[in-house]
Amino acid sequence: MVGRFPMFKTSKGYSLERDLCTIKEANYYDTKKGLRKRTDEQYHRYMNLLWQEKYKALLEERNTHDEVKLTEAEKHTLSDAILRYEKFEVMMLKPRSQVEIKRHLRYWEMHLGYLPLSEITPARLSEQKDALSSHVMTHEGRGKGRKRSPATINRYFAALGAVMTCCVEKWYWLEVSPTRLVPSNPEPTGRTRFLSEDEIRRLLDVVKDNKALELAIVLALSTGARQAEIWGLKWSQVNMKTGHLTFIETKNGETRIVAIKGYASTLIKKFRRNLDTPYVFPSKIKSKRSTTSFDFKKPFQEALKVAEIVDFSWHDLRHTAASYLAMNGATLREIAEILGHKSLDMVMRYTHLTKEHTAEVIEKMNDKMFG
Repeated sequence: MVGRFPMFKTSKGYSLERDLCTIKEANYYDTKKGLRKRTDEQYHRYMNLLWQEKYKALLEERNTHDEVKLTEAEKHTLSDAILRYEKFEVMMLKPRSQVEIKRHLRYWEMHLGYLPLSEITPARLSEQKDALSSHVMTHEGRGKGRKRSPATINRYFAALGAVMTCCVEKWYWLEVSPTRLVPSNPEPTGRTRFLSEDEIRRLLDVVKDNKALELAIVLALSTGARQAEIWGLKWSQVNMKTGHLTFIETKNGETRIVAIKGYASTLIKKFRRNLDTPYVFPSKIKSKRSTTSFDFKKPFQEALKVAEIVDFSWHDLRHTAASYLAMNGATLREIAEILGHKSLDMVMRYTHLTKEHTAEVIEKMNDKMFG
């Protein structure tokens, strides 16, 4: 197989070509039991390695015979940039974000890692976007047999964009990030499934004998807190005197204080505290009680089934809290502050509910004024 190196030109102006390997070597590798076919990932990694070896050899040859100085974008490959980013930048992200961004960067390293940064062009990235969109997932898991959503593809490009931004602003390997020239996919507005008053009553009737689950659900409904914030809640975050919960490890990285009132306040005051664990909802496994919180996924799904509530997830409790805030007169800014959103974009989905409330207020005012 022949590799083409468009950044190096022959005397006639054509792209330089170099032998990489045979087709057989590209597709198969030797084992004790004979030849085995490479997987897609093994194929890409093998070809990337060969390409980089030839590229470095061509660089050394050019530096030896030519007086032309290489740019930083020609000296460094995308793999170099990803490696440096993971070594010095990723650790500043949250653990969950680190796992996700590393997974996305593995894709870019496998498919474009061998290329110098000068060859990571908007046109090439646009081709990769098409490939990401059309590829059918074949690995085991819930995504098997499906294509990536527009939002998922945006996350892939966001991970690459973070690397490119460092190349421009911190390392000075590039002048302009090519990812900025590739438009993001439009994403659908998030779902707004929320419980009706009757569904709330049925759900709370079902969980009234499970005090931990009941408290967790009521806290989620009354504060709009995220799943991780409720499940991982610690007693040090609960202030009984002032009636507040303090969420420290939030998704946006900012500490948030939310009031606990009414039924939620009554339940948490009556809830039994375990002194051998810092968690409000500790793990049922004795050896993990001090380090791990409880996972409500299974009992919550069972409760939904008994209460005959369909198409509902734990995160929808957060939507329910936001929806009832909107219907009871809270402004979008107030909803954003309670839920912990930095901008109003995420709460715009509740606009229609605040409009309905505003219409009711105007109707009541007109009734009073004009009889």
